Amino acid sequence: MSSDCGCGCDCKDNDPKECPECGEEGKEVPLKTMINLLDKNKKNEITGEDYHLCMNPDCFISYYSDSKSFTVKDVRQPIWFKKGSKPKIACYCNNISYAEVESAVIEHDLKTWNEIVSAYRDNKICECEKFNPTGECCCSQNFYEVVNQVLESTGKEPVSPEDQCCG
Repeated sequence: MSSDCGCGCDCKDNDPKECPECGEEGKEVPLKTMINLLDKNKKNEITGEDYHLCMNPDCFISYYSDSKSFTVKDVRQPIWFKKGSKPKIACYCNNISYAEVESAVIEHDLKTWNEIVSAYRDNKICECEKFNPTGECCCSQNFYEVVNQVLESTGKEPVSPEDQCCG
């Protein structure tokens, strides 16, 4: 079943399926996501099955299907919520790290996705289905969590996330 995250992608709702390693429920991801994020030497191992992302921060499995699993070492970029991931990415589409968001807020008093991404990139990209490990837009939520943590730690008022994908 598709949902509309606002970015025009064909995101999938949660379709819980247990991770073969930890047993926790995963999140179904589009095949396009897997193809883009797996190391090139692992792409030929993708089967035609539905794949899920293990949402357990402590589990070393990234993506899995009924017959195949990939680990966090098999993906090209770290998955932000997995324990030990470095760097932690706040916006996968534009490759903006948590540290870059923190720096933009502290050093330049920038507070929105648009302002911060514009400070680092000339051309902003919004292709969450392709670049975000979940295959949908959750960068905005992660992005504003970082912004608000920094604002609150410096005694400033938090901001409300903009109601759209990538911004």
